[in-house]
Amino acid sequence: MKKCVIIGGGPAGLTAGYELLKNSKDYEVVILEQSDTLGGISRTVKYNGNRMDIGGHRFFSKDKQVTDFWSELMPTQGAPSIDDKILGREKALVPGGPDPEKEDRVMLIRRRISRIYYLHKFFDYPITMKPQTFMNNSGEAVRQAASFYKIPPERILVVFDDISLPCGRLRIRRKGSDGGHNGIKSIIYHLNSDAFPRVKLGVGEKPHPDYDLADWVLSQFKKDELALLREAAEKACSAAELIVAGDIDKAMSNFNG
Repeated sequence: MKKCVIIGGGPAGLTAGYELLKNSKDYEVVILEQSDTLGGISRTVKYNGNRMDIGGHRFFSKDKQVTDFWSELMPTQGAPSIDDKILGREKALVPGGPDPEKEDRVMLIRRRISRIYYLHKFFDYPITMKPQTFMNNSGEAVRQAASFYKIPPERILVVFDDISLPCGRLRIRRKGSDGGHNGIKSIIYHLNSDAFPRVKLGVGEKPHPDYDLADWVLSQFKKDELALLREAAEKACSAAELIVAGDIDKAMSNFNG
């Protein structure tokens, strides 16, 4: 009998060893792994009575040979997992497949979720800005993202409320001054540029000059105003699609009120 020594007990090493033992009785397989964990970073661990999947567990292939290989090793999920039940997720399960709440040897059916790790935090992808700054300091968060992803100002689209426009009115601009809006002023300052497109959504002016601005923009809208804002929000989304596609002129032509 021949002895085969495999260096590394990660997915590749384990697969090679498995294939040798499965297809031939002529080999004695020895797998050497420096750490105390086999299988690499992708594994299920048990901690305080809970089972947790960690690492880059992702499998997808259109190759029948690859699919059959893994189906034999890890039968596809046949019953809802606990997170499926809690989140109310419905998915096409395999009849007769294993129950992930009772068995570890199961290929889970999951939606692919990608995140970006930056500044010790996870960010959704496509990127969703969730800044911790106040609105008046919006430029700090925008600058961080623009700097990290090397996004020029002209590729940054800002959508914001504007008290100088009647409620529900849209105004699209390629660039310009802050117009007295502190959030825009902060973005211009931190980007050192006012050459970024913006979509202004009118919320109406203050009912009286002495009315506190913060109280006004944070106050509840009336029923008829909500109807106008819903329509304006839909138009703003359509305008944003045109701007992102590089056709800001068409967006201004179609939606500027």
